Amino acid sequence: MKGGRMRGNDENEKQKRKKTDRLMGSRMEVGRQRAGITPDEIAAKLGIDAATYLEFESGQKRPDPTQLSAIIQFYGVSIRWMFDLNAMDENGSKGLDHDESIQFQCDVIPFPPQKS
Repeated sequence: MKGGRMRGNDENEKQKRKKTDRLMGSRMEVGRQRAGITPDEIAAKLGIDAATYLEFESGQKRPDPTQLSAIIQFYGVSIRWMFDLNAMDENGSKGLDHDESIQFQCDVIPFPPQKS
């Protein structure tokens, strides 16, 4: 029984991560479109190739904290907008619920914050 619960919990965590990654990717795409730049242009600014950036947008990969910080600063958005549980996207979809938002921030944002 315990093994089944663990697998169920692991599966729930995987689903939450996928949801987080898809949300982050869609917000990155919106930010890029609002900035009026191509994937090649933002990728060059980040020092990565466009294919990797597009994997971020599709939710297949997650940017590291430094890359995420650079993306947020470049697009002029907040971390809250990127994952806000109340912010709506163009399709009327909400962001993460509160627990998912907190978990994502714990997973991605190093603590204590690193000084540049």
